[in-house]
Amino acid sequence: MLQLSRSQIKKILSLVGLVLWTFLGTSCVSVNIAQPKSNKADGANYTAPAKPFESISTENADHAWQSSATGNTISYVSECNSSAESQLKSLESENLNSLNQLQILSSESKFFDERESVESLAHGFVDGIPVKMALLIYKKNSCNFTLSFVGRKAKFESEAKIFDQFKKSFSYQVGAP
Repeated sequence: MLQLSRSQIKKILSLVGLVLWTFLGTSCVSVNIAQPKSNKADGANYTAPAKPFESISTENADHAWQSSATGNTISYVSECNSSAESQLKSLESENLNSLNQLQILSSESKFFDERESVESLAHGFVDGIPVKMALLIYKKNSCNFTLSFVGRKAKFESEAKIFDQFKKSFSYQVGAP
């Protein structure tokens, strides 16, 4: 398998406007979107995804992890004190519209970390590659949070439970270490 270069990874992470992405495979995936003009949240608490996920360095997410087995990526992005007040559905659309031939499999309003949230599951294509994306988006204390899990459609389900565990561990408290 061929890994993507750091510049290709940055482009993919920019794809979701904040969020995450890298893939293993024979094709490259790249798209560009403007970078956010806000601060990252201090006080996010979580348990890092289990092996085979390994931390990767990126400027486009607060933290991201890539599976050494599949290339799937888990990340979270925070945006605090942004000048524009965004609705959850708008944030969802910004992330999902990065996929070509988008098919939204589910989009549900729920409560997460004591706040209203939107959980989405979708698939589509990036540079002809079938991709599946799971998002959890919520707002808390003047911050927007996007937790995401992205991977090739054929390899997505094999690690979806690891993303579920990551979501269960995630919370935000202002001033937390």
